[in-house]
Amino acid sequence: MYGGLALAVLLVLGSPVTNLRFGSPDDRTLPAGASSRIVEEQKRAGFAAEETDAIRIAALSLRNPESKLQDIAQYAADVSKVPGIAQVDSLAGSYAEGRRTSEPASAHSRFSAGGEGTWLSAVPYAKALEDDAPKLVNEVRAVSAPFDVLVGGYPADMTDFRSALLNRIPWRPF
Repeated sequence: MYGGLALAVLLVLGSPVTNLRFGSPDDRTLPAGASSRIVEEQKRAGFAAEETDAIRIAALSLRNPESKLQDIAQYAADVSKVPGIAQVDSLAGSYAEGRRTSEPASAHSRFSAGGEGTWLSAVPYAKALEDDAPKLVNEVRAVSAPFDVLVGGYPADMTDFRSALLNRIPWRPF
């Protein structure tokens, strides 16, 4: 009898976490008239993608990346086909829906690490991040690369944080 009562009390106390969502506070926690909230609301309403929330892909061990532009281009095109990715910017150019949308950057571009690696910026649609950021990050990570890559950036950071936190919870009602 006491065990059942204790279980009922624990279930009532634990019920608020059944709808728990992990994330960082954003502008929506600010008062409606705050200028920073208004700017962010305008960005969400008027722009489909946001560079600041890009998924960063680093190929740190890629020696002389300028000599591997074809591989970089193919990988960037493949990542740009992931549903929810607006475009991918790279040393080999920018890509959207598998097609190049701008020419390759110069050999001294921001995507080159002095011949010792390169990185790509996968810019997601804001809607894809709002709907299921972990799914988007995992789909980007699942794209086969012709070289070793690491996937980071704010969406990946939050995905990894959420995963590490949830893996430590013994019982997950969500």
